[in-house]
Amino acid sequence: MLCSAWDQILGDGMTDGMWEETTKHARTCYPGNKVYAYSSAGGTIYTNSIFNLVKVEIGGIECPLHQLNSDQTMLVRQLSLEAYEHPGKLMELQKRSPPSLCRYPPSLGDSVWVLENITKEGTFHNNLEHSNIKTVQEFLRMLMVHPDQLRAILGDGMTDGMWEETTKHARTCYPGAKVYVYTAGDCTIYVNSVFNLVKVEIGGTVCPLQQLNWDQMELVLQLILEAYEHRHELQETNAPIFVGNATDNIALLLTRFKEQARADTQPFFNNMVPNPWVIQ
Repeated sequence: MLCSAWDQILGDGMTDGMWEETTKHARTCYPGNKVYAYSSAGGTIYTNSIFNLVKVEIGGIECPLHQLNSDQTMLVRQLSLEAYEHPGKLMELQKRSPPSLCRYPPSLGDSVWVLENITKEGTFHNNLEHSNIKTVQEFLRMLMVHPDQLRAILGDGMTDGMWEETTKHARTCYPGAKVYVYTAGDCTIYVNSVFNLVKVEIGGTVCPLQQLNWDQMELVLQLILEAYEHRHELQETNAPIFVGNATDNIALLLTRFKEQARADTQPFFNNMVPNPWVIQ
């Protein structure tokens, strides 16, 4: 809601803690997949059902929200206020994809719009297409290695609830039995077709993920980033078959790395974390 008078409506009895608790609860609401457009002099804004901005066009050109200058930001703010005050002038553009378009489970080569909440030729689909994420496999690969970047590509219209639903659906995809290898120095990592980590070898010795020490975890995480950047050049190998769906050993490894980092008392440990996985 755009109205800034909520504190006046609710009254002085609404403390800061109560306000935080109430609004946090409200934000868990799933807004659906409807998108509305509002046009006025100079621009058009697209919002979801709870007035979260999905897309902005100024002068007929789509403008990424994070690149708006001060004048454009003021224009968008004005359009948002007008749209809120005149809901009858909003035009609905798209609805949720029919269930028949969503595949359970999806296949690696399926178009990304078969996933929950990714409407064909809708905003999310177009955002992914512009970033060359066209298939479920490409979606899962980025989800495994760069989940924050993937979330940013989808845009502000992808709420927490929608993100959870979409990624959960994607993870039901069976990755198949292919395994790929990437080597740098004396370390070799093996990943499956969606970049889930299958095996690690250091100095020719297989190292169970749960037994990696600090330096080994740092090395493996760095190799995963490098392998992802060269994902189209990786060689298939006859490594043991990985059985299961698109689970996420990288996330588990990163969690262990962060936990160990927090337990470390060395003041310079943040400088040891490989980008882009910087400890917050």
